[in-house]
Amino acid sequence: MKGKKYVDALKKIDKTKQYDMSEAIQTAIDIAPAKFDETLELHVKLGVDSRKADQQVRGVVVLPNGTGKTVRVLVIAKGAKADEATAAGADFVGAEEYIEKMQKENWFDFDVLVTTPDMMGLVGRLGDPDLCRSAKQTLGWPLLQHVCLAPLSPMQRHA
Repeated sequence: MKGKKYVDALKKIDKTKQYDMSEAIQTAIDIAPAKFDETLELHVKLGVDSRKADQQVRGVVVLPNGTGKTVRVLVIAKGAKADEATAAGADFVGAEEYIEKMQKENWFDFDVLVTTPDMMGLVGRLGDPDLCRSAKQTLGWPLLQHVCLAPLSPMQRHA
């Protein structure tokens, strides 16, 4: 048994018509019954044999407007590196004061922790070996070429 909204949406689709991409997306937007932004999946038959190495398809899509989530970045740095982080757009920049705030006030109001190698001793005081992992890619700032990134899990944020 199908829901009323689903049945109503099916009535608005012409099953004999082959829609072009923009028309199909617009139709999906027009018949969306939910009161929130819904997800649209795209399935493509590529006709490749994934068992053969030369036919494997891998790629990354960069969304034009991002994912919609604002990432709050904390940079633990001093001096010129701190100035560089501020200029690059970091939300929070500091050193000992943020380490103390995390230890004493249990403050974890950020999504990504970035630190320079000379400040790793301070970050190590937090006592969590997962808090700083070696990054294999950079985020584009010159500062971030030799740093550690630490996305915090919900458990760490609410510990």
